[in-house]
Amino acid sequence: IAPEDALPAGAAQVATPAADQPLAVEPVAAAEDDDMLQKVLDNPILLGLIGGSAG
Repeated sequence: IAPEDALPAGAAQVATPAADQPLAVEPVAAAEDDDMLQKVLDNPILLGLIGGSAG
């Protein structure tokens, strides 16, 4: 049960700073970031990729 609980929590923690950084630098790209974030949340492989690059 612990690993299952840790995965969504880790995904939220990884996705939040990754989305905040581009938004703070380029507000114009907000729509693109939203699309990318949605694709990442739908695709665990992309989520792992971003998690690896962010970490």
